Amino acid sequence: MEAELRGYADVVAHDLREPITGIAHLVTLLERGAGAPADPEALALLRASTERARELIDGVLVYARAGELRREPVALGQLMDEVATDLRPSLEAAGATLEVAELPAVEGDARQLRRLLQNLVGNAVKFHGEAPPRVEVSAPQGPEDWVVTVRDNGLGVAHDDVERIFGMFARARGEAEGTSIGLAVCRRVVEAHGGRIWVEQPEDGGSAFRFTLPR
Repeated sequence: MEAELRGYADVVAHDLREPITGIAHLVTLLERGAGAPADPEALALLRASTERARELIDGVLVYARAGELRREPVALGQLMDEVATDLRPSLEAAGATLEVAELPAVEGDARQLRRLLQNLVGNAVKFHGEAPPRVEVSAPQGPEDWVVTVRDNGLGVAHDDVERIFGMFARARGEAEGTSIGLAVCRRVVEAHGGRIWVEQPEDGGSAFRFTLPR
């Protein structure tokens, strides 16, 4: 884990140089025009650069803390209600349908599990195809674990990306924005709970992200 975090720190340091350099350059331009109204375009670029830097820093902090658990009884159904409320604006904007089957109560960290579900459902809405997004959340009982599934009718995951997308800063096909940390955080949360996470490609399209939680 220490080696992994050192590698991520190197990537973040590299990626931060660009927005920080841009910020410094824009500040210099603004200083040269001291006393004159600030250029709206320069201010917009400055805001975008600082936002990019903040996202990188926040993302790595979230990843580093994803393994810190406070175990307690957690009703996954209630968590999904909260996730649906949080994502309602993006669900409505995309015309998405969210169907949630009966979900079990488990032992785990409610805050981390909520982040996990929100990332997976949010991605399902974000990477949709031409049809309105349809997301189904279920949790059939396996021999030893609950198998929580977030299935969608979206773009799917390319075969070459199936393993890679759970790595830090790995972008899947069609992903052009963001810090590419979300699925790495999901993997870290699941593994901290003693489970595993993977993605399958249903024959009728879309993707099915599955993760296990001990019963």
